[in-house]
Amino acid sequence: MKVRLAKDSDIDGLLMLWNNSMKYDILSPEILEEKIWDDPDFDPSLCFVVEHRTRIIALMMAVCRPENKPKLSYIKMCAVLPEFQKKGIGGRLLEEIEKRLVARGIESIRICESAPNYLNPGLDARYTGAMVFFERHGYKRFNETWNLEVDLSKKNEKAKKAGAQKKVKDIKLGRAQKSDLKLVADLLEKEKMGSWLPEVKNGFANSPVSIFVARKDDKVMAFAGYDCNNKNTGWFGPMLTDSTMRRAGIGGLLLHKCLDEFKKQGKHLATIPWVGPIGFYVKNANAAIARVFYRYEKKINLPVGQL
Repeated sequence: MKVRLAKDSDIDGLLMLWNNSMKYDILSPEILEEKIWDDPDFDPSLCFVVEHRTRIIALMMAVCRPENKPKLSYIKMCAVLPEFQKKGIGGRLLEEIEKRLVARGIESIRICESAPNYLNPGLDARYTGAMVFFERHGYKRFNETWNLEVDLSKKNEKAKKAGAQKKVKDIKLGRAQKSDLKLVADLLEKEKMGSWLPEVKNGFANSPVSIFVARKDDKVMAFAGYDCNNKNTGWFGPMLTDSTMRRAGIGGLLLHKCLDEFKKQGKHLATIPWVGPIGFYVKNANAAIARVFYRYEKKINLPVGQL
């Protein structure tokens, strides 16, 4: 077996490895590229593979987000072919990656939730072996979160009307224009959600722009996006409403504009990830919990000279 850094030419081998190891997260070549090489913070020195007789049998990738304070990093992707599990391969990769992160002064490491470019907001509770593996290596569960799912094949007229029951004077809804990026960024800053800006920029980079906005006078008071992460998979969000305009029905209307776009794309399901207000999505789209994720973190005890 050979441990080495991943290369662009590994994509076919990595796709085979991933899709044979992670049955709840089957990826297309395009999404695999988006998650690895297209990550704006991709660091080739933090992406390892294990090769056995020319076949890639394991992957572990970490990512550091420079804006994170205190210094926080992520084990973004991790997979070992089932027939090679429980042989110490994952532990060897994790030890090497942790060593490199410690050398950079990282203070804590989390599993999967590497926003803004992330696949999952935590570790799917059904990956039991992975849970045991990370807990054995000092990772502690500190929270949980959910992905909701909307069945787009069902008629949700009752739910759709729930978002349209209230009318707000002088509010205009429509697809964002390229020039609206600054207005949306202003809203993010006002509501202290600036960490969402990279995903929003992804939406503005799409053609057509995959962001809908609610305008009042010369301001954007709310927005909702789709295909801003995990593109072409039916991935909804982010969404935000100005705190002065909440509970007025604007969010529900914007949500359905995005869901209608998924229907036009021929999607049968929409994913609403990393959900906080579950009740809102149940009321407005008949959404239901589809996946449960455990959030794990490991605190790094740095030597005194590195504190």
